[in-house]
Amino acid sequence: MTLPEPVAWLYTEEVGHLPYLGELSVLLISLAIFGPAATTWFGFLQRNVVLKNSKATIVARVAADQCLFTPTHLTCFLTSMAIMEGSDPIEKWRNSFLPSYKANLTIWPLVQGVNFSIVPLEYRVLVVNLVSLGMCHLFLVKVLYSTDIATFRLELPSQHDQ
Repeated sequence: MTLPEPVAWLYTEEVGHLPYLGELSVLLISLAIFGPAATTWFGFLQRNVVLKNSKATIVARVAADQCLFTPTHLTCFLTSMAIMEGSDPIEKWRNSFLPSYKANLTIWPLVQGVNFSIVPLEYRVLVVNLVSLGMCHLFLVKVLYSTDIATFRLELPSQHDQ
């Protein structure tokens, strides 16, 4: 079981709705695909996206990351999950790509801006993994296993419940 999934269950009404295969699939994709791909990508950006101004370099790296790597990674993730689940990868992509990409754009440009500006290259994948344990994976898990994304909400206990 991967950590984001039980955490996601805390914020949904459908506790226990994720199949065990889904948990292993997410872990496999993360270890076998994302880790090596992100390590290679961050090295490529460090070597090849270098402008005269350091702020422009950071903006260019974030733009490249969000416009090139993110759509590729999301497509790979969604289609791989569908294949491992025995469902239609094209249908999974059609239903899940746009909401996932939109959610990505609300979080990752800022995270990657900080990542590319102050985090040493060898720790950037670790930063991404730590942030991924938060909202991004919660959202992706919900997208993968829900037909109605609009019902996903974070409910905090009210004062009456305490």
